[in-house]
Amino acid sequence: MKQQLQKLMIVFSVFLIVFSSTLSTAFAETSTNEELLNGEYEIDLVVYKDGTTETSVMDDYVNNTASLFVEDGELLVHLTLLNSDWIKVFQTDRGGQFVDAGLVSENTEDDTRVVSFPIEDLNQSLDAFTHVVITGIPNFHYDNEYTVQVQFDAASLKEINVEQPEEVETPEEGTEEP
Repeated sequence: MKQQLQKLMIVFSVFLIVFSSTLSTAFAETSTNEELLNGEYEIDLVVYKDGTTETSVMDDYVNNTASLFVEDGELLVHLTLLNSDWIKVFQTDRGGQFVDAGLVSENTEDDTRVVSFPIEDLNQSLDAFTHVVITGIPNFHYDNEYTVQVQFDAASLKEINVEQPEEVETPEEGTEEP
């Protein structure tokens, strides 16, 4: 009896492990544009060095939680750049060409800037180009350009202000619709 219980527990544990990993993978892959309701979300992100999964220094110059706006399957990201005076250019890849991100707002007092850009897929990294110039530090001048990848974490998606679909009322049995 004890051996049967142990075998049953092992089978159950294996099933649970396989099922939970399959479920989490399926959930991550189902966050497609068409499935997201119109509205605002928050999403976490990481900035990687070009062609690697090594975190870029640029990751320190962005707020790692961005706003995601969905409108009829179209995705628009609002990303906050920190030390924005140093970031002279921030562009994202659109169809194989780098295009300037749109300016949403700028706070010179806090040295931040919110930029916007469209994305096509939450599960794919997005190439970005940045030009960083640091001045104002005695005996130090930094002027470099970088290509980086922005990777969004679809599993971190959090609803902020989302339109709820209208419920369709079904008539009760025995009643007629006019």
